[in-house]
Amino acid sequence: LKMLTISDALGNERLGEIGDRRQLQPIDRGKSFSVQQAAGITTARMDENIRQRTDQLRTVAALTNVGKAAQALRVLGDKVVEDKNPAEKAAAMWLELPPEERAVTAIFASGKESRETINKTVQEGLIKDGTLKGDGLFLTVHQPVNMLREHLRYQQFYKPGQTLHVRGSVPEIGLRHGSAEVKRVFANGKVEVKLESTGRNVKFSPQRIDPMIESDRMQLTTLETVRVYEGDRIRWTATDKERGMHNAAMATITSIEGGRVTVELASKETVTLERNDPMLSRLDLAYSLNAHMAQGVTADKAIGVMQSFESNLSNQLLTNVIITRVRDDLIMVVDDQKKLEAQLDRNTGYKTSSLESLGQLEVDGT
Repeated sequence: LKMLTISDALGNERLGEIGDRRQLQPIDRGKSFSVQQAAGITTARMDENIRQRTDQLRTVAALTNVGKAAQALRVLGDKVVEDKNPAEKAAAMWLELPPEERAVTAIFASGKESRETINKTVQEGLIKDGTLKGDGLFLTVHQPVNMLREHLRYQQFYKPGQTLHVRGSVPEIGLRHGSAEVKRVFANGKVEVKLESTGRNVKFSPQRIDPMIESDRMQLTTLETVRVYEGDRIRWTATDKERGMHNAAMATITSIEGGRVTVELASKETVTLERNDPMLSRLDLAYSLNAHMAQGVTADKAIGVMQSFESNLSNQLLTNVIITRVRDDLIMVVDDQKKLEAQLDRNTGYKTSSLESLGQLEVDGT
């Protein structure tokens, strides 16, 4: 709607949208891209597969594109590896590769827990084989709490010890740009935070946050300790446009000296961060990406990790994302293939729009 409003204000007669409704659904409410197509908007389909370069992967991608994820796993044959600890197994398989193979092999995980296990296991292996150098540096980093904007309007999603980041201002609850520590959550629906800038405690009612404002003005994070070494692959969890650091973009730590960290960005430019640089608290290890992060990524080879008990994460759309990232070779590491296939047959990954709920539009999810 916002794009249409802007286009109309500019006097444009046409607006083109590009996307893939068979990948993961929008995190926020609605699924306008699918709804527009179901409502009959003029649509051009790009059906030619130019990413996958082997017959097997082209077949597997074609199957996941039409929701046959379980059948796609069967077509992979012995490329599906079962292990009771798939995240650790995937990390071990990657570490067994020679350096030139590691450089072209990605690890895609179904969710946050698997990704964290892979990152930790890979880092430990790289320290052991001498790839990572130095004594390392301990950093306290902010890990974003995964939630919708609407969740921020309910006190039960706030936990003492979390950090609340405010971009710009949220005048309806009296908060301005900056950070604050969540101190207490009250039964009456209010939340108390301690402002980092002044040290003053402030109470506010999350229910007063305007639900009609769609910009991301607030974010909750938890504090975690990460140890990084020279040679570590990292990704940013926030953006610093002036220095070319963008949320989810990759970088490599090239040196650590006296608390100062020098990184090589994806652009090949180098930036040195002082010990108190705020971006040192907005990074994470990046040896593995979860499926949401992987959308738009292309890898020559990959190891994918999925688990049958992840009833919400293991679905047809997520499988499609993992499988279609890869050009030449894919190994899937799973806990139980038969159980995972049954789970994939049950869970498409599509969500229901309000128009569907009201019976005003049928969106078939294809």
